[in-house]
Amino acid sequence: MSTFVSNPAPKRKRTLPLSVVAVALYQLAKMGFFLYVFWQCWQLRETEIPPFGDVRNPFYKEPGLFLFPLLAGLHFVLAVGLICLGNWARACLTLLVALVLALWLLHLMSGESSFLFTLEPSIMISAFAAEIIAVAILYVTPHAKAAFAPATK
Repeated sequence: MSTFVSNPAPKRKRTLPLSVVAVALYQLAKMGFFLYVFWQCWQLRETEIPPFGDVRNPFYKEPGLFLFPLLAGLHFVLAVGLICLGNWARACLTLLVALVLALWLLHLMSGESSFLFTLEPSIMISAFAAEIIAVAILYVTPHAKAAFAPATK
């Protein structure tokens, strides 16, 4: 009686390129920034008291304050997804950049001016450029494309 042992073809090991690590670290830096801004706003909750009463709830002063920890959590999840080479993280990052860019363009077309959405060179314009470059790194560079390609049998 003969025994036949079949060894399956070894799977291609996916390596983590340095460019993907850099983009993931950038996402973690943005997470830290959003948490820092939230913390600074939270610390200001005792500085200004409305004239009609002692309201110390920061969400009363600025209802959108909860978005900062939410965005921080989103960027943490994206960073972990990129480190794990998840195509979903790459796609979500692309959608997030497209959404922010669309909001910026809509804001410019409305004619209003604000600190975050300015036309002149600013920190936000630099951040948008860095985001677009980060997404381009994930889709264009050969090492990143190969890392996110599905493993073959």
